[in-house]
Amino acid sequence: MPGVPGRSMDDLLAAELRTRGGDPGGHVSRSVTVDLIEQADLVLTFEFTQHMRLIDLAPHRAHCIFGIRQFAAAASRADGVGDLADRVGAIAERTAPDSMSADVADPHRRGRRAARACADEIDVLLADILPVIGG
Repeated sequence: MPGVPGRSMDDLLAAELRTRGGDPGGHVSRSVTVDLIEQADLVLTFEFTQHMRLIDLAPHRAHCIFGIRQFAAAASRADGVGDLADRVGAIAERTAPDSMSADVADPHRRGRRAARACADEIDVLLADILPVIGG
């Protein structure tokens, strides 16, 4: 069951991560808390309902909480200048509203093809995000 604190990564997604050179060994799911959000410069969600839930949890941090597709679209047009908070702020000004139509499909219990499609989608989104947040 996804979203249960203390669980390791889904086996099929872990296999996809390994084929892409990653190591899922250290991943353990945990609940998002106000303290975690306050420590973060950027919080990315895969689903609109997650996005809204986190804004409800920490409305004072809404400026750093985004849907991953929403953020990637704006990041692809950003220049990557300044510190991370400045870059996130500049991207935030460019983001379109998030919505359920921008959700990344949850591959949990949907088989190897769904896991691969999800991992491919995440790779594409990160290709736009990482150059900007990495400086």
